[in-house]
Amino acid sequence: MPTWLLFVLIILVFSLVAAWIVRRLLDVEVGWLRSFLTALVVFLVASPIALWTLREAEIYVDGEFVAPAGVAVGFVAVTIGWMFAVVVIAVETLEFLWPSHRLRNPISVVRDAIRRRDRARRYAQIVAIGSRHGLTFYESRRRGDAELPTALVSAMNEAGVTFVKLGQVLSSREDVLPPALIDALSTLQMDSSPIPWAEAQAAIIDQLGAPLEQVFAEIDPQPLAAASVAQVHAARLVSGEDVVVKIQRPRARAQVTTDLDILDRLAADAEARTDWAKDYGLHALVTEFARGLREELDYRTEVANSELLRAAIAGDSDSSLRIPRMYREYCTDRMIVQELVGGTPFSRLQPGALPSDLAVEIADSLVDAVIDQVVVRGIFHADLHPGNLILDDEARAGDAAGTPVAPQTITLIDFGSVGIVESSMRRLLVPLLVGMANEDDVAVTDAALLMCGRPSGDFDAVTLQRDIGVILTRLHNARSDENVFRLLLDVL
Repeated sequence: MPTWLLFVLIILVFSLVAAWIVRRLLDVEVGWLRSFLTALVVFLVASPIALWTLREAEIYVDGEFVAPAGVAVGFVAVTIGWMFAVVVIAVETLEFLWPSHRLRNPISVVRDAIRRRDRARRYAQIVAIGSRHGLTFYESRRRGDAELPTALVSAMNEAGVTFVKLGQVLSSREDVLPPALIDALSTLQMDSSPIPWAEAQAAIIDQLGAPLEQVFAEIDPQPLAAASVAQVHAARLVSGEDVVVKIQRPRARAQVTTDLDILDRLAADAEARTDWAKDYGLHALVTEFARGLREELDYRTEVANSELLRAAIAGDSDSSLRIPRMYREYCTDRMIVQELVGGTPFSRLQPGALPSDLAVEIADSLVDAVIDQVVVRGIFHADLHPGNLILDDEARAGDAAGTPVAPQTITLIDFGSVGIVESSMRRLLVPLLVGMANEDDVAVTDAALLMCGRPSGDFDAVTLQRDIGVILTRLHNARSDENVFRLLLDVL
């Protein structure tokens, strides 16, 4: 065997064995590449020194071992042992000065770099939007608290889908935010600026995978409505049915992905640095918000929810609710085609547009239907803001004599969020509601503990019952418009 080949084999064997020993000896996880390269360098540097030592000790002379075999083997073993020790010391020093990391997947590296770029760009956009609407520290102090809610809502509308949805969630937190801000955030449930028809048309064609004329006999370029995530166009199928086409904004999903990444990082950082974020479980709240928003962006979930809700109320002939038909063959994860619904959204009903008696009858009918969904069916629409309720125009037109009549139909739309209440929970909801109606603090306390679970450790049930009784008595006597369920949750 050539000498150079033998030398190469010895180097490789030593380096591999040394790397394996180092990884086994050290407590920290060291990469194979670092261990192997360190052992290789140590061997190349130490080999001339080892040979010089063997020659000086007259063990290795003129390319041959001249000392007795036992002495030669022992001396070589000690030399190799010291080389192993030097490898361990060298790796340990490198780990102290420059801790090693596992080699990352190149795809993950590129993806993370793109995300960092997107986050930086989005941060810049958000700061620019806030500055334009006077949300800088100086401008906020100069303009005063009275103008802050309006400026904040304008900025959130411009910032896009995620911030509009976040504002809608915050608009229901009367227990945390002041009334002026709640009123302002509630306007985020109104219409948003539509995207140009050319952009919407291209998105529809992309989702259909076919020319428009192959599916639609006609389609109105002017949108019926434009929301934060999508906009709706009236159309007619080639088969003659009048429908609406709900098409997702082309850039909505990418923007939401970046925004949720930013919110997740901010929430995690806030929990690590502040007590209030940890107490509120901010990161868990953001995670749940992100999950719901991602589901809302997948319209296949909405189509499935609509079919689920339609089946749940199909057996109730007295229900005033109606679910529009979905044309599933044309629905995708970013587009929905459903039947055209006539009527007026509750959000566009002006005060006094309906006689008070009729308005009360409509409200009672809606509340009865919702309670039936929650308590009896166990399937309910979980996003019943005024824009998702459409009143049948017959209720406003009246009968032949012009007298307003009760509505035959209230149509529900937008099924991105549908709640499910299991049978065991529904059996507890009825006693809870009856107990609240009768101001029975004992029944309400028992039902609440069965629903939420009895706390472990020291627990004073008498004090809890007394606190619940105070809430029920105050609400019954003051006829307050406070949210009883939120008050109960605060007590629990």
